[in-house]
Amino acid sequence: MWTRLAARRLTLVAALMGATVAGPAAACTVEPSIEGWAAAFLERRPLTAPPRGLSYIDALACQRRLAERLSQGLGPIVGYKVGLTNPDVQKQFGVQAPARGLLLASMLLPDGATVPLPYAARPVVEADLIVSIKDEGIMRAKTPQEAARHIADIIPFIELGDLAWVEGAAVDYGALVTVNVGARLGVLGRRMRLPQDPEFIAALAEMTVIMEDGVSPPVQAKGSAVMTHPFWSLIWLARDLAARGETLRPGDLVSLGSFGPPRPPVPGSTVRVRYEGLPDIAVPRVSVTFR
Repeated sequence: MWTRLAARRLTLVAALMGATVAGPAAACTVEPSIEGWAAAFLERRPLTAPPRGLSYIDALACQRRLAERLSQGLGPIVGYKVGLTNPDVQKQFGVQAPARGLLLASMLLPDGATVPLPYAARPVVEADLIVSIKDEGIMRAKTPQEAARHIADIIPFIELGDLAWVEGAAVDYGALVTVNVGARLGVLGRRMRLPQDPEFIAALAEMTVIMEDGVSPPVQAKGSAVMTHPFWSLIWLARDLAARGETLRPGDLVSLGSFGPPRPPVPGSTVRVRYEGLPDIAVPRVSVTFR
């Protein structure tokens, strides 16, 4: 008898396989807007007039152009973020798959960082998790257990995202992708070598991720909130990159997705995230303070 979880996983695998279909050559059809978007990003101003109806591959081309422009001040691309890992959020954009963005070097801050507000046009805080890639074998992984063999480290992560577009704007999937899926900043905890114990890998889906700021009620979610297991997010990314002739490389960082809903940062608060229920290691933690 099939369980609900098993059915969800079958649906997810089907979505992953569908994501490998390559499309036509990409072209950024809103190229004249890129310079203005970059300026607004750097000045922390909300963007207006989102484009409508961009295809995914064209939106990726625009995202790459925006990242190249921003890299002049924020440093090189060091990895990726995966967004829309929740099916309910995907429905809001009329899609059945996540979306990917790019991480630049200066976006990533050390554990315990103090961040002035506002750090973004429309800032939000999310509990997340990052992995670092060990080798390109990740491109062939088909299950979370297989993916684990090609992951070097796991890193606690608080994403400091940016909703980017002016409040109330009609933002579709392409418009979200063009502005890098809201990537802005993030705080990295202590790197931990990923144990290859199958029990540990399974526990990543069962762990409880808790985000507290001392002001609002805690945000709490299971690891399975990210695509039933966080490593499915990585597998989706690998397939999506492969479909477009790209690859993950050793040392690349990948933000896997949000555990629980985002919330706005509170001035003077300290946000702490911990990951409970992982066997044989101290509870991973990471924090950031807002002023």
